[in-house]
Amino acid sequence: MDPNLYRKILAVLWDKQMADEWFLVYVLGQTGLLVGELCKIRPADFSFEGPVKTIALYPVRGSKTAKISHKISGQTAGVLERWIIEHKIPHEERIFPYTKRTAQNVLKRALAAAGFEGHYTSQSLRHMYGLNVAMATEDRSAVAMALRKRDLSSAKIYVTQAKKMGGQG
Repeated sequence: MDPNLYRKILAVLWDKQMADEWFLVYVLGQTGLLVGELCKIRPADFSFEGPVKTIALYPVRGSKTAKISHKISGQTAGVLERWIIEHKIPHEERIFPYTKRTAQNVLKRALAAAGFEGHYTSQSLRHMYGLNVAMATEDRSAVAMALRKRDLSSAKIYVTQAKKMGGQG
């Protein structure tokens, strides 16, 4: 997904005062999380202290007990923290009270409201995030880590596309 299109979708949702939808699109686009991961996170999973902000994630696939730490930007951490405070979300409650399917429907409704039906999904936002990481670093291992992929070959696609687009690397 083109970053300009992402910004346009956010602007339309903001103008239409669709706060839940805006927040869902923003978080998916800024973190590269899978919808299933997003639906599981709680305020207790965040570390907003110190220079590196993180979310402790339970992988959607695989181990149910092993958590992984996922870095997020300071700006994204600020938005998440403000959302948690404004919505008075208890420490152990999920920040999105949705199932994966409901979250996907909320995203579909958000994209439709912004005029983008059918061809954009949560994966589109994840791919945009991966491309943004690749544009900033052109480092396959950084892209693979950001997207939590074990195989570097899938990250190569993002780096190749970033180079075509004039990545900063």
